[in-house]
Amino acid sequence: MKTTFFGHAVLRVDAPSGASLITDPWFDKNGCFFQSWFQFPENAPFVEAAFNGVDDILLSHNHADHYDPVTLKRFLAESPTRRLHIAQFGTDWFAKRAKRFLPGFEDRIVVHEPWERFKIGDDLSAYFVPERSPGHIDSAIVIESKRQTILNLNDARLDSAQLARIRARSKGVNIVALQASGASEYPLNYLYDSADMKERCHTKRRLKFEACTKVLEQIEPHRVLFFAGPPVFLDPSLAELNKRSDESVFPDQLDVLNHFQSHNPKLAESCYFALPGEELDDTVLWSST
Repeated sequence: MKTTFFGHAVLRVDAPSGASLITDPWFDKNGCFFQSWFQFPENAPFVEAAFNGVDDILLSHNHADHYDPVTLKRFLAESPTRRLHIAQFGTDWFAKRAKRFLPGFEDRIVVHEPWERFKIGDDLSAYFVPERSPGHIDSAIVIESKRQTILNLNDARLDSAQLARIRARSKGVNIVALQASGASEYPLNYLYDSADMKERCHTKRRLKFEACTKVLEQIEPHRVLFFAGPPVFLDPSLAELNKRSDESVFPDQLDVLNHFQSHNPKLAESCYFALPGEELDDTVLWSST
């Protein structure tokens, strides 16, 4: 199957039969979170290509850089056969929210139990694996064909038992896609002296990279896609957060790959360095750049 990266956490998967799907399509030109965050690199010019011929949209969770009602409304309205697939979490909160923000399309929202495989066309299937913590509404997406398995972790923090079950169920994973940027307000929205802030940023960055490494060591995928870093900040009061350095808790994809090239070159050899619109094949491996 062909996998195309369309920026941030957006993956399109196409099977030889013509079946296709797209995950977490965030393309809104107005960004998200009150227009404070924007896609980087920009992906809006690729939105038509991303959705062309796709009937199945898979959505991992409710965060605005994954759940984009503006884009979803447009493309659900464009085709009466398009469906939105989401996971059943511990409560119905997300399902109710999805329906509330997509009025008129409620009957096209399909809710799936955890680990429930569902077919997409003749030769694709998928299932959701929600986080176990009741306080987190997030899920990984597993996409399978007869020959390949993609584990799209997006922002989900699965435990070791869940990862082991995925690996055993799929008899191996070809591609893992995961977020490698600590996109949260801590510690940047707190008041620390400069030395303390520097140390806290270093610690958060280190822990994020270590967490990614542990996941990949357990799954042992053939290839890895780090979709990092955060959306770019255009608000002048937040522009300082765009600076790239080894203190940034918001590393971009290049920064992440440079880190692993220095600290884990074997892992770096298996990583893609992809821009929006590029197919995930060996021509976009980090080692090929």
